[in-house]
Amino acid sequence: MKNYKQLSLEQRCQIQSLYNVGFNQIQIAVQLSVHRSTICRELKRNVPKREQTAGMYIADHAQRKTESRHKEKPKVIYLTERLKTRIAGLMGYEKWSPELISATLRKNLEPCVSHETIYRWIWTAKHSNHRKHRKYKMLFKDLCYSGRRQRRGNIKDNRGAITGGVGMKNGQI
Repeated sequence: MKNYKQLSLEQRCQIQSLYNVGFNQIQIAVQLSVHRSTICRELKRNVPKREQTAGMYIADHAQRKTESRHKEKPKVIYLTERLKTRIAGLMGYEKWSPELISATLRKNLEPCVSHETIYRWIWTAKHSNHRKHRKYKMLFKDLCYSGRRQRRGNIKDNRGAITGGVGMKNGQI
């Protein structure tokens, strides 16, 4: 498994100074202890080809460009309003649990999210006063197990036990 980390502003400043001195991409990668393709990609994305700073790597500009790319990249929303309505209907009318909804929709190759996402959405709607959650605010009441979870432990249950009773041995009373 590979671990990817974004370059920090400090690393970009190091790239800028090393690049301006004349280090090549491999030497910069060795100095920063990153893969050489990281440096190649960074320079390719953030060295302008025209304007006043053409051919120059400027760390502040690169950081600003990176942040704007992250803000503008499309965020995939899986829990759409249509899916929320479908889930609410299955919970309200069919009395299905989020686990069953998630598994059934996935089995039928319909768009769906995990049961954890459904639970998170239900609790967000319950505790939110936002207009978009108003329609689903009472959906938590359709959950099978609402209320506090019963703790299981080593506490012995004495209900129904006969005190002072005599045990049975070999079928004799």
